[in-house]
Amino acid sequence: MAYSELLGGRIDATLTAISSALPHIEAGKLRVVGVASEARSPLYPSAPTIREQGFPSVVASGWYGFMVPAATPPEVVARLQPALLRALDDPAIKQKLLDIGLEASGAPGPEFARFIDVETRKWTDVIRKANIQIE
Repeated sequence: MAYSELLGGRIDATLTAISSALPHIEAGKLRVVGVASEARSPLYPSAPTIREQGFPSVVASGWYGFMVPAATPPEVVARLQPALLRALDDPAIKQKLLDIGLEASGAPGPEFARFIDVETRKWTDVIRKANIQIE
């Protein structure tokens, strides 16, 4: 939806995944102003980060997590976690993910839970400070 609005001239800018914007960028329909990740994107390394442009606190990235229901038996979780971490460390899998704009990294459950907590607090603070109303 954002691309049709942007390409149709109804909005001026959007923050989106570089991987999905790449076809429009390569076709000359969109121009990258900057990426909000900590480092430049390997998919489009010529685009500077927003941090590099003088806004050090503008860092945002999407992420995916592998989760199971809370009632999943601990022995199942104990088998799944190392298998998932091994898969994410596999060079072929890392490359396939990188090809679609995703950087593979894995963290054991407690570390991932802390990451989710930090992200939740950060974005809750942003929403409050910007007085964003959710209806």
